Amino acid sequence: EDIGGRTVCFGSIVPDPAIRNVDMVLGMTFMEHFLTMFDQEVKKVGFQPRVC
Repeated sequence: EDIGGRTVCFGSIVPDPAIRNVDMVLGMTFMEHFLTMFDQEVKKVGFQPRVC
């Protein structure tokens, strides 16, 4: 997924572990929000995706 790819790319660009850690937390929060929205959309469509 491009969201995960962006997080990895940004983490490799910024070598500071503290900044990378903050980015990871923000990324996880955004991902959780995205999955929640996606899950709501899926319930409208009527199929259950496999979330890895």
